[in-house]
Amino acid sequence: MLYEMNNLSDILYISQYGKAYGTVLLKRWLPNINKTKNMFIIDSYEEFKRIEDKLPEIFTCRADAKIGDPPTLRS
Repeated sequence: MLYEMNNLSDILYISQYGKAYGTVLLKRWLPNINKTKNMFIIDSYEEFKRIEDKLPEIFTCRADAKIGDPPTLRS
């Protein structure tokens, strides 16, 4: 799984994640206050390595879970 907010075909999948979809809605409805230029949803370190070159020098990581699923747990 690898979804990108700036890829319109991925928005349907991103809408399954509460926090992430809130970011998409903020970009859509209040673009003048939105600071997020892009967002990726990844599931593994290997996926991170695939997008690493697209990330700015400073970026934020956060955990999210699909709506209705239990919260993300540490392993």
